[in-house]
Order: sequence, then structure tokens, then C-alpha cells
Amino acid sequence: MNKERAIEVLKNTRATILEGWCKGVSARDKQGNEVSSHSAGACQWCLSGALSKSVASDDEFTRVRSTIYTIIGDHGLASFNDSPRTTREMVIEAIDKTIQLVEGRGIE
Repeated sequence: MNKERAIEVLKNTRATILEGWCKGVSARDKQGNEVSSHSAGACQWCLSGALSKSVASDDEFTRVRSTIYTIIGDHGLASFNDSPRTTREMVIEAIDKTIQLVEGRGIE
């Protein structure tokens, strides 16, 4: 995965979170029901669900997730997203910092 693709995935993840954000499940529909992050009816996503929606492969997911861990720690995307202290703004900030990191050093 090259730097440009990683940044594209992160920007798509960011846009998805801005479209709608949730906690506790990968994605929700308009009625608040849990749905797949890839569902056409999804309108809210957690960080992991938004990332899953934005990647083309498991390898892309794993590599971008590992880079996000550099910013949030390696306790897990769901743990970070679902923490009572975490806000949507904090999730967006973590994605923005990850984009800056990738722009500066690339992705491993």
C-alpha cells in the first residue's frame, strides 16, 4: 500500500465519520438498528466500521489500523471509539493526526 492510497483510505474514513458516527456497533441504519458497515442502509459508523467501509482488502485495513494505533495506542479501534470519554471530534482528530503522520513518513 502506498502513501497516496493510505491517505485516500483515511480521508474516506474521515468523511464517513462526518456523515454519521456511532458507538457500540460497526454501523447503524436510520432506525438505529445494527447493520453491516457495508450496508446500503448504514448511516452511522464507528471508527472500525468506517475504516472497513473505506478499504479494498483486509491487508489495507490491517496496515491503516496499525498506523492509527500509533496515534491512539494499540488498545483497539473499538475501545477507543466506544470509550465514554471519546467524542466524534476526538475520532476525527485521531484520523487527522494519522493523515499527517502518513504524509510525513508514509505507511509501513
